[in-house]
Amino acid sequence: MGPFLHNYKKLILGRLLPLLTGLLFMASSCKKEEISEIERLPAATQEGKNTFGCLVNGKAHFPTGQMGFGVPSYQCHYQNIQHDDKPKGYYFYVAGADMKSKNRALVNVGTSALALKEGEVYPLTTRGTEGRAFGEYIFFGPPGEDLYMEASALTGELRITKLDEQRHIVAGTFWFDTVNSKGEKVEVREGRFDMVYRR
Repeated sequence: MGPFLHNYKKLILGRLLPLLTGLLFMASSCKKEEISEIERLPAATQEGKNTFGCLVNGKAHFPTGQMGFGVPSYQCHYQNIQHDDKPKGYYFYVAGADMKSKNRALVNVGTSALALKEGEVYPLTTRGTEGRAFGEYIFFGPPGEDLYMEASALTGELRITKLDEQRHIVAGTFWFDTVNSKGEKVEVREGRFDMVYRR
Protein backbone atom coordinates (compact mmCIF):
# COMPACT_ATOMS: atom_id res chain seq x y z
CA MET A 1 0.00 0.00 0.00
CA GLY A 2 2.88 2.38 0.75
CA PRO A 3 4.33 2.61 -2.81
CA PHE A 4 0.84 2.70 -4.35
CA LEU A 5 -0.25 5.61 -2.11
CA HIS A 6 2.99 7.44 -2.80
CA ASN A 7 2.55 7.09 -6.58
CA TYR A 8 -1.11 8.10 -6.32
CA LYS A 9 -0.16 11.32 -4.47
CA LYS A 10 2.47 12.09 -7.10
CA LEU A 11 -0.08 11.58 -9.87
CA ILE A 12 -2.68 13.86 -8.22
CA LEU A 13 -0.11 16.56 -7.48
CA GLY A 14 1.24 16.30 -11.02
CA ARG A 15 -2.21 17.02 -12.41
CA LEU A 16 -3.31 19.59 -9.83
CA LEU A 17 -0.16 21.70 -9.81
CA PRO A 18 -0.52 23.02 -13.41
CA LEU A 19 -4.22 23.67 -12.76
CA LEU A 20 -3.52 25.61 -9.54
CA THR A 21 -0.73 27.57 -11.24
CA GLY A 22 -3.08 28.49 -14.08
CA LEU A 23 -5.79 29.61 -11.65
CA LEU A 24 -3.32 31.77 -9.71
CA PHE A 25 -2.06 33.35 -12.95
CA MET A 26 -5.62 34.12 -14.08
CA ALA A 27 -6.50 35.64 -10.71
CA SER A 28 -3.45 37.91 -10.77
CA SER A 29 -4.09 38.99 -14.39
CA CYS A 30 -7.73 39.78 -13.56
CA LYS A 31 -6.60 42.19 -10.85
CA LYS A 32 -7.94 45.64 -11.71
CA GLU A 33 -5.25 47.83 -13.20
CA GLU A 34 -4.61 51.26 -11.72
CA ILE A 35 -6.29 54.10 -13.60
CA SER A 36 -4.03 57.07 -14.30
CA GLU A 37 -5.10 60.56 -13.30
CA ILE A 38 -5.57 61.65 -16.93
CA GLU A 39 -7.77 58.57 -17.58
CA ARG A 40 -10.11 59.81 -14.82
CA LEU A 41 -10.90 62.95 -16.84
CA PRO A 42 -13.83 63.10 -19.28
CA ALA A 43 -13.03 62.67 -22.96
CA ALA A 44 -12.50 65.84 -25.01
CA THR A 45 -15.87 65.69 -26.84
CA GLN A 46 -17.81 68.35 -28.78
CA GLU A 47 -21.44 67.28 -28.34
CA GLY A 48 -22.76 69.35 -25.43
CA LYS A 49 -22.30 66.56 -22.86
CA ASN A 50 -21.83 69.05 -19.97
CA THR A 51 -18.41 67.71 -19.01
CA PHE A 52 -15.42 69.54 -17.53
CA GLY A 53 -12.06 68.33 -16.26
CA CYS A 54 -8.36 69.05 -15.93
CA LEU A 55 -5.24 68.06 -14.01
CA VAL A 56 -4.24 70.33 -11.11
CA ASN A 57 -0.62 69.63 -10.18
CA GLY A 58 -1.03 66.19 -11.75
CA LYS A 59 -4.26 65.27 -9.93
CA ALA A 60 -7.62 64.86 -11.70
CA HIS A 61 -10.09 67.70 -11.07
CA PHE A 62 -13.71 67.50 -12.22
CA PRO A 63 -17.10 68.72 -10.93
CA THR A 64 -18.51 66.97 -7.85
CA GLY A 65 -21.17 67.97 -5.33
CA GLN A 66 -22.73 71.44 -5.21
CA MET A 67 -21.40 74.94 -4.65
CA GLY A 68 -24.11 75.64 -2.05
CA PHE A 69 -27.71 76.91 -2.20
CA GLY A 70 -28.41 74.34 -4.92
CA VAL A 71 -25.82 75.82 -7.34
CA PRO A 72 -24.39 72.98 -9.51
CA SER A 73 -20.67 72.23 -9.47
CA TYR A 74 -20.30 73.13 -13.16
CA GLN A 75 -21.46 76.25 -15.02
CA CYS A 76 -21.19 77.68 -18.51
CA HIS A 77 -22.40 81.06 -19.81
CA TYR A 78 -21.88 82.92 -23.08
CA GLN A 79 -23.69 86.25 -23.26
CA ASN A 80 -23.63 89.48 -25.22
CA ILE A 81 -23.84 92.08 -22.44
CA GLN A 82 -24.82 95.63 -23.31
CA HIS A 83 -25.12 97.17 -19.82
CA ASP A 84 -23.43 100.38 -18.70
CA ASP A 85 -21.84 98.81 -15.61
CA LYS A 86 -19.22 96.87 -17.63
CA PRO A 87 -17.62 97.07 -21.08
CA LYS A 88 -20.06 96.00 -23.80
CA GLY A 89 -19.41 92.74 -25.59
CA TYR A 90 -19.44 88.97 -25.22
CA TYR A 91 -18.64 87.35 -21.89
CA PHE A 92 -17.80 83.66 -21.66
CA TYR A 93 -17.41 81.66 -18.44
CA VAL A 94 -16.97 77.93 -17.84
CA ALA A 95 -16.15 76.41 -14.46
CA GLY A 96 -15.92 73.12 -12.62
CA ALA A 97 -15.80 72.80 -8.83
CA ASP A 98 -14.72 69.71 -6.93
CA MET A 99 -16.66 70.12 -3.69
CA LYS A 100 -16.51 66.52 -2.41
CA SER A 101 -12.77 65.93 -2.06
CA LYS A 102 -10.88 66.92 1.08
CA ASN A 103 -9.22 69.78 -0.84
CA ARG A 104 -12.18 71.55 -2.42
CA ALA A 105 -11.34 73.80 -5.37
CA LEU A 106 -12.74 75.50 -8.46
CA VAL A 107 -11.11 75.97 -11.89
CA ASN A 108 -12.53 78.38 -14.46
CA VAL A 109 -11.68 80.03 -17.76
CA GLY A 110 -13.51 82.71 -19.70
CA THR A 111 -13.41 86.00 -21.60
CA SER A 112 -14.17 89.64 -20.79
CA ALA A 113 -15.79 91.64 -23.63
CA LEU A 114 -14.39 89.21 -26.20
CA ALA A 115 -16.40 87.12 -28.66
CA LEU A 116 -15.43 83.48 -29.19
CA LYS A 117 -14.50 81.98 -32.55
CA GLU A 118 -14.26 78.29 -33.31
CA GLY A 119 -10.65 77.23 -33.88
CA GLU A 120 -9.17 80.30 -32.12
CA VAL A 121 -6.53 80.14 -29.39
CA TYR A 122 -6.64 82.84 -26.68
CA PRO A 123 -3.74 83.61 -24.30
CA LEU A 124 -4.88 83.60 -20.67
CA THR A 125 -4.34 86.39 -18.14
CA THR A 126 -6.10 87.75 -15.04
CA ARG A 127 -9.89 88.21 -14.92
CA GLY A 128 -11.37 91.62 -15.80
CA THR A 129 -8.94 92.61 -18.56
CA GLU A 130 -11.18 93.91 -21.34
CA GLY A 131 -10.83 92.08 -24.64
CA ARG A 132 -8.84 89.21 -23.10
CA ALA A 133 -9.33 85.65 -21.87
CA PHE A 134 -8.61 84.60 -18.29
CA GLY A 135 -8.06 81.55 -16.11
CA GLU A 136 -8.43 81.05 -12.35
CA TYR A 137 -7.81 78.45 -9.70
CA ILE A 138 -9.70 78.97 -6.41
CA PHE A 139 -8.84 76.76 -3.45
CA PHE A 140 -11.41 76.42 -0.66
CA GLY A 141 -9.63 73.81 1.45
CA PRO A 142 -11.18 71.10 3.64
CA PRO A 143 -14.74 71.61 4.88
CA GLY A 144 -14.88 73.74 8.03
CA GLU A 145 -11.52 75.40 7.40
CA ASP A 146 -11.12 78.94 6.10
CA LEU A 147 -8.34 78.50 3.53
CA TYR A 148 -9.72 80.46 0.57
CA MET A 149 -6.95 81.24 -1.95
CA GLU A 150 -7.52 82.70 -5.41
CA ALA A 151 -4.89 82.56 -8.15
CA SER A 152 -5.18 84.03 -11.66
CA ALA A 153 -3.41 82.66 -14.72
CA LEU A 154 0.07 84.04 -15.31
CA THR A 155 0.42 82.21 -18.59
CA GLY A 156 -1.74 79.74 -20.48
CA GLU A 157 -4.10 79.17 -23.40
CA LEU A 158 -7.78 78.62 -24.10
CA ARG A 159 -8.64 76.89 -27.41
CA ILE A 160 -12.23 76.83 -28.69
CA THR A 161 -12.71 73.58 -30.61
CA LYS A 162 -16.48 73.88 -31.12
CA LEU A 163 -18.93 76.79 -31.09
CA ASP A 164 -22.49 76.04 -32.20
CA GLU A 165 -24.59 79.14 -31.53
CA GLN A 166 -27.80 77.45 -32.76
CA ARG A 167 -27.56 74.55 -30.30
CA HIS A 168 -25.69 76.61 -27.66
CA ILE A 169 -22.76 74.18 -27.53
CA VAL A 170 -19.22 75.28 -26.73
CA ALA A 171 -16.25 72.94 -26.33
CA GLY A 172 -12.56 73.56 -25.87
CA THR A 173 -9.28 72.84 -24.16
CA PHE A 174 -7.10 74.88 -21.82
CA TRP A 175 -4.00 74.98 -19.66
CA PHE A 176 -2.41 77.57 -17.41
CA ASP A 177 0.18 78.23 -14.71
CA THR A 178 -0.35 80.39 -11.65
CA VAL A 179 0.97 81.00 -8.15
CA ASN A 180 -1.29 81.05 -5.08
CA SER A 181 -1.09 83.50 -2.16
CA LYS A 182 1.38 81.20 -0.37
CA GLY A 183 3.76 81.44 -3.31
CA GLU A 184 3.07 77.85 -4.39
CA LYS A 185 3.02 77.10 -8.10
CA VAL A 186 -0.24 75.65 -9.46
CA GLU A 187 -0.13 73.88 -12.83
CA VAL A 188 -3.44 73.30 -14.60
CA ARG A 189 -3.03 70.91 -17.53
CA GLU A 190 -5.10 68.83 -19.97
CA GLY A 191 -8.18 71.02 -19.40
CA ARG A 192 -11.23 70.16 -21.47
CA PHE A 193 -14.93 71.09 -21.49
CA ASP A 194 -17.97 70.24 -23.58
CA MET A 195 -20.94 72.33 -22.48
CA VAL A 196 -24.38 73.56 -23.35
CA TYR A 197 -24.08 77.23 -22.41
CA ARG A 198 -26.67 79.56 -20.92
CA ARG A 199 -27.31 82.94 -22.51
